[in-house]
Amino acid sequence: MKRTLVLIGSMLVILTFVTACGGKSAFPKASDNVAVAEEGAFDAHGWKAKIAITFDGDTITKVQFDELNKKGDLKSQDKTYTSQMESATGVTPAAANEQLAASLVETQDLSKVDTVTGATDTTTRFKELAEKALSSR
Repeated sequence: MKRTLVLIGSMLVILTFVTACGGKSAFPKASDNVAVAEEGAFDAHGWKAKIAITFDGDTITKVQFDELNKKGDLKSQDKTYTSQMESATGVTPAAANEQLAASLVETQDLSKVDTVTGATDTTTRFKELAEKALSSR
């Protein structure tokens, strides 16, 4: 019984969080320790990539990358797009974004970030925006 109540309580907290966030962008704004870049226009499918790179001194500590539509919804959370991409390439937008971000944090060197198999366009966008963000710092 206690376990069930804890599970229900946890689910309610998660549901509240997801509903409050609504899949909207949570990218930080540029600051002394955050470099931000985004594409200038939406692509033919209505998405625009954005990146935020957080630093502690000269060390990259966090990378956030995703694509947003005009409503601010994240591509990585779009169920239809995710399903189509995964069935066509074997990778989801969220998995590709996470792999790219983790690689940049781990290597601290954009030139050492490998292309994610099945997400070549995503990798290209990531690298272009990361370069732009890094050079703005």
